Amino acid sequence: MPFYESAPDDPSVELVMVCKKLGESYWRQNKLNEALAGYEHAVEIGTMTGDKSPNAAKVLVNLAKIYSLQGQFEKAHDGLERAVALYTEALGDDHPDVADSLFTMGCVCESMGRLDNALEHHTRALELRLVFLGKGHPQVGMSCSHIASTQMKLGNLEVAHERYQEALAIFIASVGPQHVFVAATLCSVAELHVKQDRPEQAMDCYKHALENRIVDVGADHHSLVSLHHDLGKLLERKTLLEEARYHFATALASNTAEYGVEHEKTQSIQACLDRVDFAMSDMQSTSAEFGGATVTRLCRRCFSCTSAKKGTHGPAPRP
Repeated sequence: MPFYESAPDDPSVELVMVCKKLGESYWRQNKLNEALAGYEHAVEIGTMTGDKSPNAAKVLVNLAKIYSLQGQFEKAHDGLERAVALYTEALGDDHPDVADSLFTMGCVCESMGRLDNALEHHTRALELRLVFLGKGHPQVGMSCSHIASTQMKLGNLEVAHERYQEALAIFIASVGPQHVFVAATLCSVAELHVKQDRPEQAMDCYKHALENRIVDVGADHHSLVSLHHDLGKLLERKTLLEEARYHFATALASNTAEYGVEHEKTQSIQACLDRVDFAMSDMQSTSAEFGGATVTRLCRRCFSCTSAKKGTHGPAPRP
């Protein structure tokens, strides 16, 4: 039986509020299906009663966020359009709640691949937030970060870099260098460097983010798994295998402790670690085959390495 069947039968503003509060309570408990049921019932009753209040718009925004988490982006987008219309009618088109709804709509459009629409919404949200909050507020930094992300997906890498730097400066000044916002932005900058074929700068960003987060949450915190994993993959690309192995092993231990060996992320990290272990053992065996010569590439993976001692030794034999 849905939790709201015990509520009064008469559709009313009070019932909408009950469903909204229950939805919020379940959301805080990470019970998304129950929260979804509460918000959907609140929207249904609000539609029946013709509720056009800011409260009705807030319900639509929260419902859209859950739809987005579940990958139902079309439903999320439709709800956000209705929310912006309600907020605009009730509060005007230059209200902070309008800015927040536009920002959320931009995120949804970004997830849907509607990048031009996403950029439009994020830009308008930024304009409003600058007026209401000032240029040093974390929400302004968040808008800059998402504009950068959208520009990067559009291929405008230099513009994206400028926006990320703006976001980074705002986050460091407003929430401190160890905050997760700073780490997330540094990871995005690292991704941008990879796209620009700047692997050394990318590694520096990942390492900086990791060092800062360790200060804040400790070296064993599970939130560091993705950082270790991403840094390990970049180090592997640069054939810095000992370092890559350390980060993969650290990520694997943490994710296994949190979710177990059958978890999808655990298995993905395990595959990376196995690949690096194979490469390292292969390099050792190849070195032995060629009289201890140091090779410059992973022979058994590319079969076209050269000796660092006496010129080209030709293709390595296939196993």
